Amino acid sequence: SELLSDVEQSDRGVAATDDERSRILSKITQLESLGASKDYFADKLAFGKYEVSYVGAASSRVANPAGGRWRGRVGRFVCPTRGLYQHILPLEDGEEGDALAVNLLQVALFGLLPIAVVLRGPATRLSPE
Repeated sequence: SELLSDVEQSDRGVAATDDERSRILSKITQLESLGASKDYFADKLAFGKYEVSYVGAASSRVANPAGGRWRGRVGRFVCPTRGLYQHILPLEDGEEGDALAVNLLQVALFGLLPIAVVLRGPATRLSPE
């Protein structure tokens, strides 16, 4: 909950200062180390529908790792972000990868006209190295 309160006012990371980014990264690293030996795909805990609270990019002037140019400086001005989500879902028959990733970005053109951008693709678990 301390981590969530740290990221709450950061506009999903784009408004975080360098000090805030460092503090948040330290807490994320601690959490990652606690779960490093666990296989979240095997026990199905990785699967779920999640809201993205924080993206740790050093700069989002032009684009952002989550949301691309929609989350860059101009994109956020013209189309303010209303929601940013990533769903990790079990595969259906015939699909490749370890899971299905569905990314959803909700914005509003000039704050008025709602737009949803969806990207769907295979997700593959990373190696421990």
